[in-house]
Amino acid sequence: MRKDLDWLRVYRQHPLFEKCVSVNCHKGWISLLEETVKYIEYSNRRTDFDLLITQVKPKFGLLVIYIEPQDHTNLRGKHLHEFTEICNQVENITNKSSKMCKICGDKLVTTVDDLQIVNRCLEHFHERQGNFRVRRIKI
Repeated sequence: MRKDLDWLRVYRQHPLFEKCVSVNCHKGWISLLEETVKYIEYSNRRTDFDLLITQVKPKFGLLVIYIEPQDHTNLRGKHLHEFTEICNQVENITNKSSKMCKICGDKLVTTVDDLQIVNRCLEHFHERQGNFRVRRIKI
């Protein structure tokens, strides 16, 4: 994992990010972004179409990576099926973020905090992990 490199700069210059609108990834999820990049590079070598990453962002407490083919015209039949399989695999990779601390990447554990069951990294237990506390106040 690239902990000491400016990973945003690295990905802005990467050919897969040629049409990328934004790259916004928590430090703890960089390994998932790297895994996705390697998988898409592999997929591009074995298919007839080139995929690009168009956006990387956190959404609803998960890492979301949008991909699209460089040329949409040849996405028919077999190619459409291959593209769907690749999208499903990218989704499988990014879904791992639901079990990872967005700060350090460690595995989350289930704990009880203020009578709520939450998933948190024990090292960063008191830092915001994407779980929002909603309290009802009677007036």
